[in-house]
Amino acid sequence: MPVGISAIRKTEQEIKEKNVGDDTRQLTDEAIKEVREAFFKEDPNKTGLISLKQYKKIMESFGQILTDGDMWTIRVRAVKGKVNREDYTRCATYKFLQYNPYDDWFRVYDLFDYDGTGKITYSHLRRLANNCRDEYSNTILDQMIEVSDEDQDGGLNLNEFMEMLKRIGLVEEIE
Repeated sequence: MPVGISAIRKTEQEIKEKNVGDDTRQLTDEAIKEVREAFFKEDPNKTGLISLKQYKKIMESFGQILTDGDMWTIRVRAVKGKVNREDYTRCATYKFLQYNPYDDWFRVYDLFDYDGTGKITYSHLRRLANNCRDEYSNTILDQMIEVSDEDQDGGLNLNEFMEMLKRIGLVEEIE
């Protein structure tokens, strides 16, 4: 047997034996309930199985971005392209426990900082306001920068941006 194939089989066996996402105790009861309800919604006939496509759909509905590694892990556990509830719950829980809420805010910041300068300036805010068809006055946009620009360099870095969003109530403290 070629070395590559035995290495893959060994990897598959290791993944099957690994307790991926076994620590559901770290999720709140409400989160565990949501994970399970999402499975049952995709399994209306109560077969206890969903397809890989349905698994991906569920995870994306929770805002999760699945990597090739994530899909490989669940694919190895699947039988004939179907995932059972136990494996779904383990893998989904593992993925949720890996989630870093700051990643979303890095992506939002990058949308504002469209030119990659590392600063959000008046022109960045004006462009976004125009794209969203919001009628913010120049004064309001200037004030947003002025009030939040702690280092007085004319733009908002990521920390200043996050503080501004917290101040206006768009972001809660992340523990």
